[in-house]
Amino acid sequence: MRRLFLELLIVMMCLTFGTVAFAQTTDIRYGSYTAGSLDASRAQQLYSFAGTQGDLISAEVIALSGGLDPRISLLNASNAPLAVNQNDPFQVGSRDARLTYRLPTTANYLIFVEAQAASAGQFLLRLEQVLTAGIVPLSAGIPLQIALSSATPTQLFSVDSLNGDRITVTTNTVGLGYVANVRNANGETLGVINGATFPSFEIALPTSSGSYEVEVSLSDLASQGGVTLLFGVGGASSTATNSTSATTAPDAQTTPADGDTPTEGTPEASSDGGSALNLPANRCVAVPLGGGVNIRKTPDVNGELVGSILPNEYRFVEGTNRTWYKLAGEAWISSGVVKLEGPCNLLPVITTTK
Repeated sequence: MRRLFLELLIVMMCLTFGTVAFAQTTDIRYGSYTAGSLDASRAQQLYSFAGTQGDLISAEVIALSGGLDPRISLLNASNAPLAVNQNDPFQVGSRDARLTYRLPTTANYLIFVEAQAASAGQFLLRLEQVLTAGIVPLSAGIPLQIALSSATPTQLFSVDSLNGDRITVTTNTVGLGYVANVRNANGETLGVINGATFPSFEIALPTSSGSYEVEVSLSDLASQGGVTLLFGVGGASSTATNSTSATTAPDAQTTPADGDTPTEGTPEASSDGGSALNLPANRCVAVPLGGGVNIRKTPDVNGELVGSILPNEYRFVEGTNRTWYKLAGEAWISSGVVKLEGPCNLLPVITTTK
């Protein structure tokens, strides 16, 4: 439905203005949709907007036609890159691109849109200011229950992490359509979780200290229910009983996983295969060997993508099926892209039909 609306929007824009054409730099503003196209003769587009210090912005490139595979970059007035993205963390397997960032100064900023791998097609660029008023701090070790409804569709929380802390999100409302988004102090997305797919999950924060935000919002405004947040200090175990994977977003400067092979650009925190993480001593866990790696719904390289694991994360392992490991929930990961840690000698063999 969302994509149909966007396609109709670009058609109306083209009918109104004729052939879409842009000057070398196009001015845009918060709340705007801007149509564009990329091809062999024009593989890049540049946009300018005025931002205020502290603004949290969201810039999204939505591929609409052809085989366009876009990349989006945020640049400061000196053309220095601040953030880059080539895979929308909110849409697993899509060709769209999206980034969030908190502006460091009041100035004019540039958004650079380019086509990857000689792809071409039309797109929409959407620029928004993300509202962050009413943020509530989470206390370590104290579960916080929140209610989501059409009256309170979005709620914001903050945590100050020291080293290897983690955030657990759990819902007891079956099928609740909500999304949890974890951001760092720069406003960059670290992890995005689809609550309808994963009713309980745990995300490990980077091992360096810093401030983080958790945004919990309804993805389906017709639904309502309760969600519990728990901020665990130093890898403390949470109250969740069925932690599983989430749709995680690559670091702003890290190439995301492609297929089921480790990627380059592995952060320093995971260069030793996971020893820098605070791993639980009594559970078998899977740690990526390289960069981000894919999680699939079935033990098959052609299985549906349901998420990924970043280098600074791990997932609990429940069993094995030849060359695949079973994670909590309907999730599998190839044994060739992860390393097992902990008591993994007695994993049960799980059979399944693909």
